[in-house]
Amino acid sequence: MTPQADHNRVAQVVCFLLHRAGGGALGASKLWKLAYYVDLLHVEQFGAPVTGLSYRKKRHGPVPEGEDAILDELVARGALAVEEIRRFRHSESICRLAGAPDLRDFAFSERAILEEVALDWLRATGGQLEAAIRESAPWKAVGYGAILPIMPKPPAS
Repeated sequence: MTPQADHNRVAQVVCFLLHRAGGGALGASKLWKLAYYVDLLHVEQFGAPVTGLSYRKKRHGPVPEGEDAILDELVARGALAVEEIRRFRHSESICRLAGAPDLRDFAFSERAILEEVALDWLRATGGQLEAAIRESAPWKAVGYGAILPIMPKPPAS
């Protein structure tokens, strides 16, 4: 995970989103789009991200730095199970809930943003979510492969 990422918070955000997905399973790319949106909305409304992850702009949406290592760590922590499936010409990682979310240490604003994203975007397709993300200022600000600038800027001295 990125140095500023809070491992426990990442695990709890992932568990919450998988739990709210109903069947407890999401494709990894949709899961990361949702996590990115949680961080983006919380930064826009409250000035700080929820997870602290850094996301790269990729062709099909934002992906956290070290995506594979993050998934491996979340599996090792017992938060989720990952299954690789073949779809047409590519494989996809399907993430399944293995542990229950625990948001007791999350601020009200963070829980509210998680609920908002779950209500507004879990039923949307990955393409619909991606289209909304593509309209955001951070997405428009950088080229493919770059880190998306959603982290708050330090106050001017």
